[in-house]
This record gives sequence, C-alpha cells and structure tokens, in this order.
Amino acid sequence: MTRAKRLEALLARYIERHQLRGERLTPEELCPDAPELLDELRRCIRQYEALERTFDGPDVESGPPIEESRGELPSFEGFRTIERLGRGGGGEVYKLEDLELGRTVAAKVVRRDSPLRQGLDEFLREARTLALFEDPRIVKVLEFRGRSDPPVLLMEYVEGFELDRLGGSLEFAQRARVMLEITEAIERAHRLGLQHRDLKPANIMLDSELRPRILDFGLSQSDPQRGHGLGTL
Repeated sequence: MTRAKRLEALLARYIERHQLRGERLTPEELCPDAPELLDELRRCIRQYEALERTFDGPDVESGPPIEESRGELPSFEGFRTIERLGRGGGGEVYKLEDLELGRTVAAKVVRRDSPLRQGLDEFLREARTLALFEDPRIVKVLEFRGRSDPPVLLMEYVEGFELDRLGGSLEFAQRARVMLEITEAIERAHRLGLQHRDLKPANIMLDSELRPRILDFGLSQSDPQRGHGLGTL
C-alpha cells in the first residue's frame, strides 16, 4: 500500500469512529507502528475538523456526549430511553420506548447551533400538509419538541444499517433497485416542493428487507434559492 493510500485509510478510520461513536482517536492510536506518518496524519485530521466546523456550525460536538456528562442516559417525557444509537453533525440519537403507545421510536437531541433547528417547525407543518411522510421510503418525523431542553426530534425507528456501511456488500441488482427507490422518493419530494439538502449514504437506512429509508429531511426547504451550504460537503 502506498503512503498516500495508507494515510487515506487511516483518515477514513478516524472519521468512521468519530461519526459512529463520537470518538476522536489520536494519530498515535491510529498508527502506532508507523511514527513517520504521524505529522501528515495530524495535518489531515486538522483539515477534516476545519471542514467539519465550517459546514456543521460552531462548536461541533463540544463536550462529552450527554450520557457521559450526566453519568446516565437522558430521559424524555413519556418515553423510556433504551440505548444510544449514535452521534452525528445534528446531534445525538437514542432509541426510545413510547410508554403510552408501546412503540419504539428514535429521538435526535438537536444541538442548539444545528441547522436542523432553523425552520424545522415550519418544515414539519408543510411536510405533513403535503403528505411527504406517507411515502414508505422516507422516515416519518413524529414530533419536534423545540421548547424542551435540549430540543428533541422524535421520529420513526428503523431497524437496519446505514447505506454507507452496507452498500459495498450489495450485489449490482440490489444496488440498482435501492438507487431507483431513493431517486423515486426524492423526485416525489421535489414535486411537492421540498428538497432534502443533505442526501448521502449515511442518511439512508436499509431495513431487514434491504429497502431504503431516507433520514434527516429536517434540512429541507421549500425555497430552492435558500439553504445552500447546509448539510455535507
């Protein structure tokens, strides 16, 4: 493996652990057997973090995860917190049990500086009016508790894996079918006047039957002239 390819693989590992587990591995932890790569790897990590701050807003993921800072999983009124599912640019995601309806839902604790907060109430009203969430390929957003501390986005829970983790193992015909369903769902949203703004493999889940479920429509805006620069580079 060339030096450039090895650096690329090490940086990919850093990003994966950061996105999926909220960890920030040190260059020494990433490549203990190659001290000659440390300076270059350190520069790559700094460049990645600078881009992350630019496109994700200020103070990205500052401080420890909520359950680490409080010593326990967070609680949400009317729900029992089962486990923490992950951490991304918009906030932390938890698996909950609805104590009244007995269903399982997902909750995203939205950072106060996240672009998800901007116009989210308006988006949810518009999306429901336009019946966007009736499409089975789009994860339903159930409720946005914007006045809670911290703000919480409650949505349908999907059992499965992100497309960026599973996509490489799919056969060609399976990939083609998944892509067709994704593009049809996005086309329907566009006909309704809503754009996703952050469509990427990490925001697409595949369920147990390999059906795509599109996440994070919260960055959407109905005005095609607004919202540029949100989401992921």
